[in-house]
Amino acid sequence: MDRRALLAWFALPVGLVAWPLLTQDQDKPEKGERSIAEDEATSPEFGGLVNEILKNDVRPTGFFETPYRLQAWPTLVARPAGGAWLVSTAWEPGAGDRIVVRVLAPDGNLLRPPNDPPPAPIEVEGPGSKTGTREIVRPTALADGEGRLVVAWTETTDAGPVLRTARLEGEAFTPPATLTDPARSARNVELALHEGRVWCVFESWTPPVAGSDKGSLDVVLAPLEGGKLGKELLVGDGPFTDLDPVAASSGGRLWVAWSRYGGRDFEVVLRSFDPKSGALDAPLDVSAEAASDDLHPSLAAHPNGDLWLAWDRIVDPGRGSSVPTKYVDRYATEPCGVFVMSACVRGGKVLLPEGRRGLPAGVVVGAPQLSWTGGVPKIAIGSDGETWLAYRYLKFGMSGDIYGYAVLAQRWNGGGWSAPLSFERSPGMPEEPALLSTKEGALVAWQRDRRLDTGKGVIPLGLHAKMKQYVDQTQLGGSFWFGESAVASVLVPKERATGGAAPDAKLVERPERSTPPHYHPAADPLADPYVTGARHFDVKSGETTFHAFWGDLHRHSCVSRCSRGMEERPLQRWELGRDAHAYDFMALTDHSGQLDAFDTWLQDKWIRQQRTPDFLALAGFEWSTLLYGHQNVILPGRLGPIIEPTCDPTALYEKITPAGAIAIPHGPADQGRAADFSRWDDVHTCLVEVYQAMRGSYEFDGCFKQSKRARVQDCFVQDALAEGRKFGLIASTDHGNGCAYAVVLAQRLDVTSLFEAFRARRTYAATTKGMLIDFRIDGHMMGEEVACAAPPRLSVELRGAAELAELVIFRDRAIFASIGRSDARKGTTQDLFLTLDLGLAPKKGETWQLSLAAPGCELQRDGDVVALHRRNPNPPYARWRVDVDDDAAATFIWPGTFTPDEVDHVYRLDVSGPPGSKLTIGWGEQTRTVTFDELLAGSIRGTAPRGAFELSAHEPPDAQIDLSKGLGVRELEQAWSDETAAPGKHWYYARAIQVDGEIVWSSPIFVERR
Repeated sequence: MDRRALLAWFALPVGLVAWPLLTQDQDKPEKGERSIAEDEATSPEFGGLVNEILKNDVRPTGFFETPYRLQAWPTLVARPAGGAWLVSTAWEPGAGDRIVVRVLAPDGNLLRPPNDPPPAPIEVEGPGSKTGTREIVRPTALADGEGRLVVAWTETTDAGPVLRTARLEGEAFTPPATLTDPARSARNVELALHEGRVWCVFESWTPPVAGSDKGSLDVVLAPLEGGKLGKELLVGDGPFTDLDPVAASSGGRLWVAWSRYGGRDFEVVLRSFDPKSGALDAPLDVSAEAASDDLHPSLAAHPNGDLWLAWDRIVDPGRGSSVPTKYVDRYATEPCGVFVMSACVRGGKVLLPEGRRGLPAGVVVGAPQLSWTGGVPKIAIGSDGETWLAYRYLKFGMSGDIYGYAVLAQRWNGGGWSAPLSFERSPGMPEEPALLSTKEGALVAWQRDRRLDTGKGVIPLGLHAKMKQYVDQTQLGGSFWFGESAVASVLVPKERATGGAAPDAKLVERPERSTPPHYHPAADPLADPYVTGARHFDVKSGETTFHAFWGDLHRHSCVSRCSRGMEERPLQRWELGRDAHAYDFMALTDHSGQLDAFDTWLQDKWIRQQRTPDFLALAGFEWSTLLYGHQNVILPGRLGPIIEPTCDPTALYEKITPAGAIAIPHGPADQGRAADFSRWDDVHTCLVEVYQAMRGSYEFDGCFKQSKRARVQDCFVQDALAEGRKFGLIASTDHGNGCAYAVVLAQRLDVTSLFEAFRARRTYAATTKGMLIDFRIDGHMMGEEVACAAPPRLSVELRGAAELAELVIFRDRAIFASIGRSDARKGTTQDLFLTLDLGLAPKKGETWQLSLAAPGCELQRDGDVVALHRRNPNPPYARWRVDVDDDAAATFIWPGTFTPDEVDHVYRLDVSGPPGSKLTIGWGEQTRTVTFDELLAGSIRGTAPRGAFELSAHEPPDAQIDLSKGLGVRELEQAWSDETAAPGKHWYYARAIQVDGEIVWSSPIFVERR
């Protein structure tokens, strides 16, 4: 599927094809492009597909909003007497969660006598409900063999998550029964009724097998016997994670579907169990596509014995890559996108609806926009065989940062899916809708809020009094909210769902797919236990043994509004983090100014729900300013306080000190948000992010894989070290689906041990798993301070995930020692950094221009100023401008109204071309032509109307890196004695690069030579 076809089908104006959409400088649709509405409205095959979406929303008939209670996770259950039970959670700020149940008439309205007021919902009481400590996640429900409503859910406790259940007896629920012990980390329960008996299927943690450090999340099936679980059966027990289980009864067997991670990707798997004989069939791979992650399955049984499934197919060729798309854009050359899929399993074969409009078989055509969150589909089949599908899609409001996830529904017409029906007032969180197929049609329910009802900006609504009180008490800073989170419902008659696929369309057998395995930065992740997490490197210091734990302290979800809704759901981030990225620990760091109070409550529950003995979820948020840069705040406890980015760093550190938090700066040299080192606090900024998978390296100006945004001079990591700051180094990811790692040497995988290692700066940074760097001076570990009376003795123990290309030791910005590095320039391309320096005492004069032409080369404009115009806030600014039609030509403009000073006077332009290339520079009536080497040897000086200028050049320090020749080894030990270290203070660190370009950095060691 080509790039343009994907763009047309999913109408992504900022594109799932090109991942730079997640920068804050996002592209807009090109003028003249056909919209999906125009394309589909004129297509006879689709018969009004888009008109249904854009002009014919279904209006909800039931709308359930309770003041001060925010609702989520609706589910629908058919009542034996007709109509349905609507089950959801209700969160009251300061009072915790409740499970509430409403009784609906067949039309989706509340069941009540005419003219009577709405009846109060029935609530499930339980431990902590009076004290506000109850935290409920994703309830599910069904009617048991006697027609009684049974509800089950995951509840977070201080000891860990547990499963609980309650049954509706008459007008009240029985007291909740606890089904699992917190040590199991059981969660995500679903229910199924089989021959009058209620069965539970859920995720549960299994300890590691002998010789492994990593346990697994498995799918467990068990009958519900009163308030206890009966005999348990492991249905999904792979070595990694089995998640999102669903179950259905058909043909005398129980069927369980789930999403299984196999070491490269997630697949949707189906398996059956015969409770009478105890026979468990072999798993059937339903999705069977190695190039995609297949997630969020839904399962329903047809009266004729067919089984129907729906799921999200996420095709992401860059998932896990540490290389920014500015260097390698996999999205421009490989298939990618998000699709809602459906399949029918009949007689052991997987059948797919015919492909339409060039899309593969199985793809549900209808959503105008999908993001990496997926559609989280729900499929339902009635007793009459009527089959319906509902899911979410991304919908924008009045501007790109106003978005929500609206609901669509489609009916199976016997040959394919109908044109989709959309619903008024449905945009809300990216959680699955509720769906029930009845004899009257489809009953649909969903969570919604008011996130699309506002104008431009990211703070839709002020806080009502009760919410404000809660926000103040819990220190959520300048939080906002999206209005009352309500649950809505509506009955859709089947005759309303028309159009779509032709009735004579066919189901086709799923083809055997020969797609290659999903991309992974390690050549064979399954063969290396240090990549999978089955083993961890041990590093000894005296009698203490530290383990190398791998994680990420900078990850965003779709809650961060700068991503415009395109990123994964928060829960999806945790799930992919555990397996696809093989993290031991992880913090979700959505922007503090974009977390509303409800988001914070949800994320805080998920953080503790996701923890297992081999996976530690941490609380965090990103504090982002223009004046002082960006920092990720990592908390050892709950998600709070959350500090709005309106204060200076001193105030930030004061507010997070009581919580025991640390703050990790990132992107310090980024144009538009450079760091101010003078405001850093070494106690709180004990770590700095040297590299991120989204943008690249911030090590020093001219470093290997330097971020294209890192353009502010004197603001790189080495510059901060040179100013006397002391910190350890990590790498992380930021936005996007790439991956880089913060590696921590700690005794145990728990909060106390990790934070001790953070503060001790006992960390290293790596762009891929399986790399170890143990750098020491006089036996002291990374991050430590050392006093040396004799010449410092340096040692490095290095282990690569692939063949090593070079090892370099830096001392005070310069290379002290290296292996595999030569002074000769490598490759057929020479990179040059041009610097134009304006005089600091300008005269009055007219606007001046300097032209530059470099035939056969590529020019890239760098930052306009050294420190973001902090002292020159008013445009126009002096700047380079690269010719839009010819990237080998550029013009420098010095406006007559712009006055350079000691800050705003240096301007950069990057030039890349064959060695020996020539540059032609022109200003006024003068022209100079020089080769690269001539400009490197001597600068060009001249005079402009407003004063003198100087144009100089230097090569990036890492231009000598040669990845074409390796060292022939993956492991290396080396030692040096630094006889040249002068008395005084120094800092040292080690960096190694593999032949595949992956990098590892040690944290610095700080030496005082006496």
